[in-house]
Amino acid sequence: MSDELDRLRRARPSVPPPSRHARQSAQARLDERIAHEFSLAPSATRGRPGRRGRRRGRGWPLTPPLATAAWAAASLLVVAIVAGAFLLLGPSHQGSAPANSTPASAAPARGSLKAQALELWGPAATFYASITPLKAKAIAQAPKLAGQRISACQAPYLHHLDSGTVTSDIAKVNTIDQDAEEMEAMEAAVQVASPQLRVATRAWAQLTLANPTMQGFSRGLADQINASLNAPHIDACRFVRQIVAHGYSLAWTQASHDGRLATAWWATVLRAGKRQGMFWPWLQNGAIGREHLLTVEQQKKLTAMPGEIS
Repeated sequence: MSDELDRLRRARPSVPPPSRHARQSAQARLDERIAHEFSLAPSATRGRPGRRGRRRGRGWPLTPPLATAAWAAASLLVVAIVAGAFLLLGPSHQGSAPANSTPASAAPARGSLKAQALELWGPAATFYASITPLKAKAIAQAPKLAGQRISACQAPYLHHLDSGTVTSDIAKVNTIDQDAEEMEAMEAAVQVASPQLRVATRAWAQLTLANPTMQGFSRGLADQINASLNAPHIDACRFVRQIVAHGYSLAWTQASHDGRLATAWWATVLRAGKRQGMFWPWLQNGAIGREHLLTVEQQKKLTAMPGEIS
C-alpha cells in the first residue's frame, strides 16, 4: 500500500502550493463525497474514523484490495480538486488589478509651486461650484446692465467731461466720475453672489503660502473683491448730476461724499491690484522652470471672479 501511495505522489502534477481557501474547499468536498459514498455501504461497515471529534481506534472495515483502491481514488481526487481550485482562484487573486491600468497622476509635491497654485485656486473652485447657472448668468449681466444705465444718464455730459487735457481740473473731475461708474458696476456684480464671495475672500485672506508672489496675489484678490463687497452703495447717475449742478468744480467733486467714496474705493482696488500684478505673468507664460501652474480654464475663471479687476 505504501508503494502505491509513493507512486501516486510521484505522479501528481507540479502546482504551486494551494491557498488556505483552496485547501479548505477541497477537503470539505472530499469529506462530503466520502461521507456520501460511505453512507451507501452496509451498516456493519460504517466505522470509519474521520475528522476531529469522531470515534478513534477503529480501522477501515474493508479488505486490503478495496482499501488500496480507496486510498488511490482519494489521493487522486485531492490532487485534482486542489489543482483545479488553484487554477480557478489563483488568477482571480493575481488579476485583481488590470494589467494595462496606468497609475494615477502623482499629486504635486507638498510646498511646490504647483501645489501652492492649486491651493490658491481652491477658493475659486469652491465659489464656481456653489453657484447655479442662473446665478452665474445674473453675475455676468449685473455690471453690464449697470453700465448701460450709467452711460445713458451721463451721455449729455460726456462731451464736457472729456474735453480737458490730462492735467486739467475737468480731467481730474472726469477721473473721479469714472471711478464712481466702475465702483457701481462692481458693486452690482458682487451683490448677486455676496455670501459665496465672502466665503472665497475669507479663504484667500487666511491662506498662507510660502511663495511671496502667490501670497501677495491671494491677499490682493481678497482685498479687491472685499472693496466692492464692503463699500457703501454709490449712485453714479446722481453723482454726475451733482457735478454738473456745481459747475464741474474739482474742489466740490473731491470734497463731496460720493467723490471721497469713489476715490477711496479706487485707491483700495489699485493697491490690491498691484499685489496681484506679479502673479499674472506667471499664469500666462509659465512659472519658474516653465512649469504651468494653472490650466487655461482655471486662469479664465480666476480673472472672471466678480469684483476682480484685471
